[in-house]
Order: sequence, then C-alpha cells, then structure tokens
Amino acid sequence: MWSKEMSVAETQTVLVAGGDTTSLTTGYVLMMLGMHQDIQNKTYEELLCVFGDSQREVSLEDLHQLTYLERVIKETLRLFPIGPVLGRHLTSNLVLGDYICPKGSSILIPIIAIHRDEKVWPEPLKFNPDRFLPSEISKRHPCSFLSFSSGPRNCIGFRFATMAIKTVLTTVLRHYKVVETEYSSISEIPLKMDVATKCVNGQNVKLQKILQQ
Repeated sequence: MWSKEMSVAETQTVLVAGGDTTSLTTGYVLMMLGMHQDIQNKTYEELLCVFGDSQREVSLEDLHQLTYLERVIKETLRLFPIGPVLGRHLTSNLVLGDYICPKGSSILIPIIAIHRDEKVWPEPLKFNPDRFLPSEISKRHPCSFLSFSSGPRNCIGFRFATMAIKTVLTTVLRHYKVVETEYSSISEIPLKMDVATKCVNGQNVKLQKILQQ
C-alpha cells in the first residue's frame, strides 16, 4: 500500500514526464504521416469508421477502437523513442555473452540502437505500422521494443501517455491533414540526444484544414 506522499510523488512524475512524451511523440507522428501519405490516408479512414461525420468529443471507447492509429504511434516510437537510453542498477551479477557485469554496476541500454537494429527490425528505417500487428509482435523478443521500458519497472505512465497521444492526434487528424514536412526520408532527420530524443531543427509540418462534406 502506498502512502499519500508516495502517491502524490508518482502522480507528479506521470504528469510532468507525460507532457514531454505527448508533445514530442505527437510531433513525430505528424512528421511520419506527412512523409507517408498512404499511411495517413489509412489513419483517416479508421477515424471516419469510428466517428463518421460527427463532431462529438473523443471517448475512452473510441480510443480502444483506434487500433491502426495505435500501431502508427508505436512505429513512430520505435524510430524515435523519447527516452534514447534506459538506465538500470544491477542488484546481482549479470552475464552478457563473454562479459560479466558485476553487482552494483550501473548500465545504460541504448534503446534507439535496439529499435533500429536490422537483426531485430528488418529494413529498420522503413516506416511500417504493421510491425505491431499481434502476429508480428509474437515473432520478436519481448524486450525488442523498449519505448516504455519493460518488466516490473516499466514506465508507470505508459497507459496515460498512450491515451493522451491518441486523444491529441485524433483531435488534430479529424480536422487537419499533414500536407508537407521538412524531410522526405527518415534518414535525413537530424536528432540530438539529451534527456529526450529531439529534432535538431524542430518538428516542422504544414497542416491543411479538411473541408467537411
């Protein structure tokens, strides 16, 4: 049972960390959709199936139905994990191949390198949301996708962040289409790694309002 102080601290962590995750991921998704119009069209078709021509607010039930959008988000986070590395403190010796990492060591796991490893992800710089179909996920090691970490110490706010990202994107994409981005390929996008994975030149896209029929 958590104390009141622990509950408040964890809630603050979720809200503060979730802000950057939501805004940066939303920007990367819009960039990817602008660069891949066929995928943007499929995303919009799914939105039409769920919402039709209504202008109602997004509900939790709607978010659960947007499975293709969720795959788009996950594929974006594969290519652009907001946290580029993952830190862990070893409580026991760890054997990695011919190496022994002694108890008490601190290690860094390069998430972005794993996510772009062609041995794990064929054609790693190809944007393909169908990598996250259940049938494809079952073929991979469970730790091949680490945008929200893994195991008992995974990101406490991953469900909150996923719902927030889907809500923001749904609100934008029901009314606007991404018609232009600064880049034409993923390999062109310069990144800088500090606390978060950020575009050197920002996330620049051009939106065009969708005219309702």
